Amino acid sequence: MQKQINFFSRSLIILLLAACNSGANTTDEVEQAQMSSAPYTVYVTYSNDCPFCIRYTKTLQDIKYELPEYWDFKFLKVIGEEEWDFDWKESLSDDVIDDVDAIYIDRFGMDVYPQAVIADSVGNILYKGAIDDRAHQTGLSKFKVTKKYLQSAITSISKGESPRWKHTEAVGCYIEDHE
Repeated sequence: MQKQINFFSRSLIILLLAACNSGANTTDEVEQAQMSSAPYTVYVTYSNDCPFCIRYTKTLQDIKYELPEYWDFKFLKVIGEEEWDFDWKESLSDDVIDDVDAIYIDRFGMDVYPQAVIADSVGNILYKGAIDDRAHQTGLSKFKVTKKYLQSAITSISKGESPRWKHTEAVGCYIEDHE
């Protein structure tokens, strides 16, 4: 809880300073300030309207709670008015970024729900793609997961190693174009 309060306080101070500045700060600088709170952050696009996301809710919950303590986890909510409906949504209030202007999904080149990105504190992408190999073709999914791409990347990066898979094809529901 203290970690969440400290993160919120730092982010608020940085954003207030940026807003009070002469207007010279760019969106990238404000994003950079927000991204610098943890050495690594997992970003996941999520929509309640996507059946693939619904199937991954428990997996994402497990990944979030098994992350190393110094990591951060953020859901990217692209549809602002969408109400999420799953059991543990109340525990996510500090973990949801309302990305209705598509700042994060554009920056990371994300185009489907669910799709994961692991970024370092300066926004470099260390992993981008699928959560695992369950969804292997639009409309089709396997019963048994054989490759846990996101979990493998988290483990490798935590050990100071390069992920085995740096990019995998994320299959899911397409994010509507925001341009």
